[in-house]
Amino acid sequence: LSSSNTTRWTVPASVNVPAGQSSANFTITNIPTLANASSVISATTGAVTRTVFVAVNAPFLTNATLGQSTLKGGLSTTLSLTINAPAPSGYTIALVAGAASLVQLPSSFAIPQGATSVNVPVNTSAVTSSIAVTVVAYRGPYVKVMTITLTP
Repeated sequence: LSSSNTTRWTVPASVNVPAGQSSANFTITNIPTLANASSVISATTGAVTRTVFVAVNAPFLTNATLGQSTLKGGLSTTLSLTINAPAPSGYTIALVAGAASLVQLPSSFAIPQGATSVNVPVNTSAVTSSIAVTVVAYRGPYVKVMTITLTP
């Protein structure tokens, strides 16, 4: 057995087919990835080789929700980020506030390896009149846009 992309998929070196059987099962182990990846898995016996193409998509942002959509300026809330599969090491979501002086959040936030969600602290500044601020969370083509309204 072999994998054309051993950094993403591992297979056992060989598999024994029991006597009287024509097939055997084996495990293909996928290593989580930050980017979409593919591989060709091949099995050879004698002069016969069989191949299968496998692909995996990197986790993507499925939801981003502010703890409060309206908040008194100067108070804090959270931004919950959710992805569709366990995060690989180094997986981050980019964050932007339309008025960074009023809504403070990190420019990116890491989702811990193996986790599918995380809460990000969001701090705000006091305001003298109500104002709506756009908050965006994104990774690649997956974008979530939210609005938080700050009140005096």
